[in-house]
Amino acid sequence: RSVKRLSLKKPNLNQLITIKSKMKMKKRNLFFALLVIGGLSKINAQSYKHAIGASFGVNKNGSALLLSHNYFLDRHKSVETSLLVSNSKYTYSDNKIPFKSTILSLGYSTNIYVDKANKLSLNGAGGLLLGYESVNNNIKVYSNEVLVLNDSKLIYGAYVGLDADYVINDKFSVFTKANQYWHANSDLGEATYFIGGGLRFYIN
Repeated sequence: RSVKRLSLKKPNLNQLITIKSKMKMKKRNLFFALLVIGGLSKINAQSYKHAIGASFGVNKNGSALLLSHNYFLDRHKSVETSLLVSNSKYTYSDNKIPFKSTILSLGYSTNIYVDKANKLSLNGAGGLLLGYESVNNNIKVYSNEVLVLNDSKLIYGAYVGLDADYVINDKFSVFTKANQYWHANSDLGEATYFIGGGLRFYIN
């Protein structure tokens, strides 16, 4: 009986080089794919350039609405513009004199703290302000024949602020905000504050 022997051919040098080249190419392709996915994820996480916020709260003698816009220089720093509209009452003796103010502020905001999940952040801000103060609706005589001598005028000054922001998803976050305002030439509200909370919307 004849026995057939199986002969295994050894791959030649060219075949070995081809196999190694294909393996290297696959590794390169896999690395490139992971790099692209990681890059796209990073771009997506950092893609927003603007945030628009609205918050309602209280100030020293009444209530106020704060509208804000942040232009992000990077993930942790932004230029902050805000508009504060407040309705207050100044107490003089037994009288409460109404006065309103509209304040436009421009400042710089930066992260103080960010958690590992990038969900909760604490931000500090500061800048300059310009606004208009209306006393008793520009009427010189108040009830009970109280004479109001304070004039409505343009006001200017500075502010500092602190806000805590919690991200809900890629587009929205909720935040609380506390600002301290100094008005250099105001007759009634030289130093006032705003404390409130609201919703922030992120866009490209």
